[in-house]
Amino acid sequence: MTNSSENSRASAGRELLLVGGAGPSPLSIDACLRAVTQAQDLGLRVTVTVAAADTPEGRAVAEVADVVVETDLTDTAQRERFLAELGDFDGLVFGVRDAMQLAVAEVAAALGVPGNPVDAVRRAVYKDLCRSALSDAGLRQPEVLRCSSAGEALLFLERTEGPWIVKPRNAAGCVGVTRVTGSAEIPGALAALPDPAGEFLVETYVDGAEFSVEGCFLGGEPVVLACTAKRTVGDGRFGEVGHVIPAGLPLDDEARLAAEVTRALKALGLRYGVFHVEGWIDAGEVVLGEVHTRVGGGWIHSLVEYVRPGLALFGAVYADALGLPAPQPADLRRTAAAAFFTLRPGVLAAVDGWAQVLADPRVQNAELTVGPGDRITPYITSLDRVGAVVVGLPEGSDESAEDVARRLCRSVVFTMADGSRNDGLGDLLPVGPSAVKVTGSA
Repeated sequence: MTNSSENSRASAGRELLLVGGAGPSPLSIDACLRAVTQAQDLGLRVTVTVAAADTPEGRAVAEVADVVVETDLTDTAQRERFLAELGDFDGLVFGVRDAMQLAVAEVAAALGVPGNPVDAVRRAVYKDLCRSALSDAGLRQPEVLRCSSAGEALLFLERTEGPWIVKPRNAAGCVGVTRVTGSAEIPGALAALPDPAGEFLVETYVDGAEFSVEGCFLGGEPVVLACTAKRTVGDGRFGEVGHVIPAGLPLDDEARLAAEVTRALKALGLRYGVFHVEGWIDAGEVVLGEVHTRVGGGWIHSLVEYVRPGLALFGAVYADALGLPAPQPADLRRTAAAAFFTLRPGVLAAVDGWAQVLADPRVQNAELTVGPGDRITPYITSLDRVGAVVVGLPEGSDESAEDVARRLCRSVVFTMADGSRNDGLGDLLPVGPSAVKVTGSA
């Protein structure tokens, strides 16, 4: 294999091939490092592929992986060369990034090792194919149309009841997602797409409380580990401002969500790895959103492992696939929450209070990706996120993890170049959980 580096650590037993490494965000790097180290804890030797090794995320992974190979396995020619050099491979293929999931399935199929069927992953990746498969299985779905022109979208608006969502077929992080209330807003929505000239989707809007369901496959069967309450910006914007586990649902609602997610995963033909399935409870009914064959963003992977002591989310998947013993996680009995900074746009001059947040023993993870001189843009999608505080509280705590996370965000003061000051939730959220607005389908 070319352009590779190898650590001196000796690893025995079978191997893990981790496709695509990490993305540039701290949470993606954290998820990737957990995926590597949990494999090594089981005695696996880990090879990680990265598109560019000389990046912060590439260097972070190289510090823990046994072998790092610089190649892009989403490229057919590079994948064929890599597989030819790899030879006999006795192990597993995995990937933590959304953009790598098709490549993971294709590589696993080529190597003849456990994985999801390529067609099943394709159905999950392309949102219209997913909607169709779930509708055929009798699961409630928004009405959707795959379009190649504004005219097709306008015809959809004429025959359905609004509001509507315009979105890409296969993007993530709410990129290019726009809520529209009439035909006059279609041109602007199309301009916001990552590829305004390409195909896109228009679907009916779903109102209701928004959640996601997290879990993994064991013995080929989906196992639900947690339900997450999702907080979003609202007012036509879909950027997330926080996550909470447990979700605080009535037990019958949580059971219905888990049952519908299980039906959906089986209908798509998925059977391996981890999953993150979004959904809503609308007028008492479960409506499923997007299905992902990776962990949820926004530090959800960290929340899930914290609330279930002893859980190694990725390690459980590896151990099951290889028939190795793995510790059984405790029941869900802790609470955890992530809150994301939402700052007023402008040029940042100074940050005060961040060191105190990092020193708080309740903080499990924290990130701040901006500093003096950086320009803050309006918070619309997850790509506009500048930081997060992730809090975990022990069993029996009389505090709310969500309230603690948000108070810690508010304790950080951001001074802008124009002299104005605001706390970490200054742009969007007034005080109090009830002020968080929950939106519909993204």
